[in-house]
Amino acid sequence: NIRKKRTNTIYFIGSITKPWDILHHLCRQMRIPFAQYGASFNINSSNNMNITENMNLTQQSLIAPAFQDELQVKDNYIPCRIFKNISYGRMGITNNKIVNDLFNGRLIYDENIANAAQKALDFENNYDEIKVKELMEYVRNNHTYTSRISTIISFINKNTNHQF
Repeated sequence: NIRKKRTNTIYFIGSITKPWDILHHLCRQMRIPFAQYGASFNINSSNNMNITENMNLTQQSLIAPAFQDELQVKDNYIPCRIFKNISYGRMGITNNKIVNDLFNGRLIYDENIANAAQKALDFENNYDEIKVKELMEYVRNNHTYTSRISTIISFINKNTNHQF
């Protein structure tokens, strides 16, 4: 039922950095509405979104990328946004090879933001529910808080004199 929530708007919750500015520019060129929320230092701002609103806007968004700036890509940073977007029922979209590798090459990936966005729009036009469901199951089975805690405990047990 998540697919039924789709709109023709791209919603983004977060700070506008270079990749999001590029996407916003592409949206203007293609006449796709782009709406940005969050990134407010004012607790009373109507631009703030709670977790439920974030999830709903992500599900409604035409595409839901997890684009990263050059430094994050260079440093192999893996953003929580990719896990959230997939867990909300969206196809994973990234410009970071290490993120795509983490998902065994199953995401929409291109280091070029414009190319990645076009691939994502093409995916939405030829939607593959099975692919999205498999990614959701992969996140559920491998990338939860419990699995992160287990990884940390394993690391501590293996690399320190402390045992848990």
